[in-house]
Amino acid sequence: MDFKKLMMSKEYDFLRNNPRLGSRMILLGLGGSYAYGTNQESSDIDFRGVTLPLTSDLLGMTSFEQYEDAHTDTVIYSFNKIVKLLLV
Repeated sequence: MDFKKLMMSKEYDFLRNNPRLGSRMILLGLGGSYAYGTNQESSDIDFRGVTLPLTSDLLGMTSFEQYEDAHTDTVIYSFNKIVKLLLV
């Protein structure tokens, strides 16, 4: 499976066009069965990532925890949220 080519498809345009994602993302990888090595031919592809906060988030003017795209089963967490999840 060519994951890079898949991410460049129209279906994943939100990764490039969303102002909270795009160049602000610092990590993007596989989740689910592909990450665990238990994928089968019928397995869906789950992407997980981390994005940096906007200045307005840091100043408390806006807030952002995660971006979810149900169609592609992609979840991008804010840096602050992923730190909290990793500490639990």
